[in-house]
Order: sequence, then structure tokens, then C-alpha cells
Amino acid sequence: MKSTIILVLVSFIIMACNQEKEQANKSNSYNYLTLRTLISKSKSINETVLYKKYSDENNTIYEYKTLDNDSTYFHFITKELTNDNSILLYDQTCELIDTKVFNFKGVPIKVFKYLYDVNDSIDEEHDYYFTNEYGVIFSKSIAWSYPWEFYNELELKPLQDSILKNEEKFKSSFNFLRSSN
Repeated sequence: MKSTIILVLVSFIIMACNQEKEQANKSNSYNYLTLRTLISKSKSINETVLYKKYSDENNTIYEYKTLDNDSTYFHFITKELTNDNSILLYDQTCELIDTKVFNFKGVPIKVFKYLYDVNDSIDEEHDYYFTNEYGVIFSKSIAWSYPWEFYNELELKPLQDSILKNEEKFKSSFNFLRSSN
């Protein structure tokens, strides 16, 4: 089952890479962040970096690079500059579920909770906790209890801990799931 999930995620990443390479060439700023994917059952660790963050007149694009053994995968998240109601991940619109404000480094920071849910699919549902400043803070599988992906864990750990401690204050994603007929 785990290999099926990994295969599906790799397929999404490959599709995203092919469609976004042209936009990646327009980058003008680099912001390196790291992600540690800790999967408790397998004890595996993958490193992912926020490789590039750049904006055009309408969107901010967050380009993530995952190094997994001798392979490299890319995925992109696109967010409209003037619209917080959704983000685009793997060509899938992720709807806004809720927002909360947290204090991080002495500054209030707005955290958005988005739902990734592909119509007529099962087991791919994820909540993405996101800020405009840092991109994805972490994501959490709704279908599986163990996969958590912590982005830039060293720098964002206090914010991640605060969100996790107060996660029940966010609206639940279950009311927003699409049907799988």
C-alpha cells in the first residue's frame, strides 16, 4: 500500500515538473528551506528544499525539490497574490478550509489550512498548512495516520509545534471532502 502511495506521488511530481519548467526559468530569487518527511512506520527520511520562490504580476510560485537517494523530484505550489481562497498543487485546486493567526518570531503570522483532494480518488487527501512568507509549513495525510511532512523543520519548528498544539481550533476538512463515486 505504501509503495502505491509513493508511486502516485511520484507520478504527480513528474507531471508537475513537466508543466512548470517554463515558469521555473523565470525565477529571480532563491529561498532555501528544508523538509523532513518522517514516516514513523518505515523510519525513512527524505530531504526536500524550497528551491525557488518567485512572483509574477499575478502569482507567487513555490518550487520544491526533493532529493531521494539518487533521484530528484520537483513539485510546485502556485498561489494568487490577491486570492487566499485556494492554492494550486499538482494541477489540483486546493480549497481554503480555515485560517488562524499565530505568533512566530514575535510577529503575528496568518496560517492557511488548504485541502488537497482529487475528485474520484481515494487515500490522497492532505491538509496543507501554509503561509505566504514561508510556503508550506507542513502537510498531513487525512487518509493515513502516520505521514507528516515538516517543511524547514529547524527554522519553523516553533510554528509547527504551535499549529499542532492548536490544530483542533481549525475547521475539520472532512466536511469538504469530495465524493469518490
